[in-house]
Amino acid sequence: SAWAVPPPGAPESEPRPTDKGPGVQIRILAGPSGPLVKSDLLFEILSPAGDGTSRQVVSSDAINPYFALRKGEYIVRVAHGDVVREFPFAADGERVIPLTFSLDIGYVSLRVRPTSQAAPLESGISYQISKIGGTPNGAALMRVQAAQPMVTLPAGRYRIVSQSGNIKTAAVIN
Repeated sequence: SAWAVPPPGAPESEPRPTDKGPGVQIRILAGPSGPLVKSDLLFEILSPAGDGTSRQVVSSDAINPYFALRKGEYIVRVAHGDVVREFPFAADGERVIPLTFSLDIGYVSLRVRPTSQAAPLESGISYQISKIGGTPNGAALMRVQAAQPMVTLPAGRYRIVSQSGNIKTAAVIN
């Protein structure tokens, strides 16, 4: 026998794109070949105006959001941590269009060890991260006060200075 409605306690099925009205379904990748970004995302759909400005149409903090959109040209602004990117796209007003964009970012786990054999320090550490060739006079792109932080950075070359007390160390990463 077939169920007209799911029995009590049955898992709800995820709506299929064909169950939704016209619009877009957006996925965000960390890099061109992945991985899929699964947390800390904020989306804004913007509608460009003729005068170079744009207005917000809708926003979401869902991981793979669906946006019901009329036919037109749009921009999606995606924020992930300190990284913000904008991607233009078009909706045709007839179907759900799957869109995948790459933030072109990397995740860097920072740790300081007093010696190569010692355990990482667990307190009293600060980090200054500067983009090489990207910030005026080597100005800090970000400062982090944490023992072993994970930071998100756009693709590029960076100088990381760690400090614990009066001791500083520096490294360059790509």
